[in-house]
Amino acid sequence: MKKLLFIFVAMSLLALTAFASNRTRTVRFDIALDATTMAGVGLPPMGPPQRGNTFIILGKIFPSGTLLPGSQQNDPNDASNIGDFYCRATFANNIPTAPELPELFNTQLFRFSPQNQLTTEGVESAAPGTVWTRAITGGTGIYLGASGSETIRVIGTNASGGFNERVVFKLVEGDDD
Repeated sequence: MKKLLFIFVAMSLLALTAFASNRTRTVRFDIALDATTMAGVGLPPMGPPQRGNTFIILGKIFPSGTLLPGSQQNDPNDASNIGDFYCRATFANNIPTAPELPELFNTQLFRFSPQNQLTTEGVESAAPGTVWTRAITGGTGIYLGASGSETIRVIGTNASGGFNERVVFKLVEGDDD
């Protein structure tokens, strides 16, 4: 029994040491969603979305602070972008629903180059002013093995009628052993 307790304590300390060696790096970007690329099942003008309906929308990634708050006339496809943004989502509830319920299951891909990509997964609500937090589920290239969280908030709209958003990644970095 003492040996088992010793092994349990040793493993716990080892896990805590590994956890403590991780650092968090914050990375920020802006996203301009191109409303003209939105396609899906059960979207207006066909009526309100129903549970299980899906959609996809594309956008471009810009350096943080590029997009201004409020109603803007920026082109989501401006050549100064630094990558492509892909979003696919499935409605979890019929709309309208209570704002505290998740309305979308959302998967996002941030493609900075063919080799350097980040993916996130989570839920979001259409309630005005909501800040969404999703899990970083992986990455490629310089983001290989990425984990952490992504926070997105709408900061305004653009010329396509799509949202301009600010995204903050909290990337957990471990020691390279």
